[in-house]
Amino acid sequence: MAVLSTPATAMVVIGFGRGWEASLARDREPRFAGRHFTLPARHPDELPAWIASADVALVTLPPLSYNQRYTTPNKFLEAMTAGTPIVLGPDLPTMAAMLERDDLGQVSRSMEPADIAMAIQAILDAPADERDARRERIAELAHRRYSWPVAAAPYARLVAVLVAAPN
Repeated sequence: MAVLSTPATAMVVIGFGRGWEASLARDREPRFAGRHFTLPARHPDELPAWIASADVALVTLPPLSYNQRYTTPNKFLEAMTAGTPIVLGPDLPTMAAMLERDDLGQVSRSMEPADIAMAIQAILDAPADERDARRERIAELAHRRYSWPVAAAPYARLVAVLVAAPN
């Protein structure tokens, strides 16, 4: 796991689901002592504060389906809203285009732990003032470009066109 190759870091997993038991077991493995923590799901209103407290958000899902390759999962958008830089897995073109265009973080060369660790370290190695400025810029960008008030009007127009379209 990448966290073991990245000094002075810990992995915090929040949520539930298929990997819950495996994540809890990892917490108890001696090699992950003090470096891996699995926490129960949090209320959506609490998530921004938790995510903002992270130095990096990992969005390293494998590109197994069209949906995974060409969408933006909530955790990607939640990280942006919190101003948290993102380490993205490879072969996720929609998110990679956003990440690269807007300097939201780093794309890992592969899903190998060493490559993910290198992407994490690239974010952490920036001087503190640059990291702070990046976080502010990411959060402001999310608010200005990707928030619901900004997206609602075009979405409503699209729905109206689709509903009015002949079958």
